[in-house]
Amino acid sequence: MTDVVPMPTADNFDNIDDPEDEPQPNEEQKVESRQEPRMLQKNEPREEIKEEPKEEVKVIPEDPFSYCFNEKPYVDPSLLTLKEQQKLEYEEAKLLDLQKIQQREEDEKLQEDFERIKEQKQEDFDNEVAISMSMLKNEPEEGDPEAAVIQIRLADGNTVTRRFLKTASIEQLYLYIKSMGEDAGFEEITNDFELFLQSKKYDSMEKSIEEEGLFPRSKIYCREL
Repeated sequence: MTDVVPMPTADNFDNIDDPEDEPQPNEEQKVESRQEPRMLQKNEPREEIKEEPKEEVKVIPEDPFSYCFNEKPYVDPSLLTLKEQQKLEYEEAKLLDLQKIQQREEDEKLQEDFERIKEQKQEDFDNEVAISMSMLKNEPEEGDPEAAVIQIRLADGNTVTRRFLKTASIEQLYLYIKSMGEDAGFEEITNDFELFLQSKKYDSMEKSIEEEGLFPRSKIYCREL
């Protein structure tokens, strides 16, 4: 048996609850009620959450030569204004001029060093030629029975012939070649050479020409070391 709800009458009308008398939710409860997720209905598409677009960050690659010549780090010209680009071009041109000046100064210094070394080498060579001429003994007269006739083929292919006493040391042969100076036929200014015949090297400066088997007549070769 169902309960019968009596209709309101003038006598019981005052007993009906007034909605305004109900307690109202505070602000925190309102926020919570708004944030409460809503249940999706069947076949209802999900609402896409749109993210705010992020500002694009351009990464400037580092130039591997940015630290050469104390220059500033590389800057991508596409990120600059026209005025900034002009300023960058001016700085690059100024840097290029500085590099050219530095390179020219380095080249000049190298050339000066080369000329100084060349002059010193020539001076040392001339001094050694003069010393060799002073130490070289006089050539024996033609027909001297004590003289050995030595024919020397120089490094450039030319041949010279000179007489030496058979008792003269092998050093006299070297002094003779050195005394010729630049006429010795070497490619460069040098006194670094040796005398030889086939596999035999004449490098014992104390031995005499006769002891080395070059008397009375012989032909030897000269080559630059």
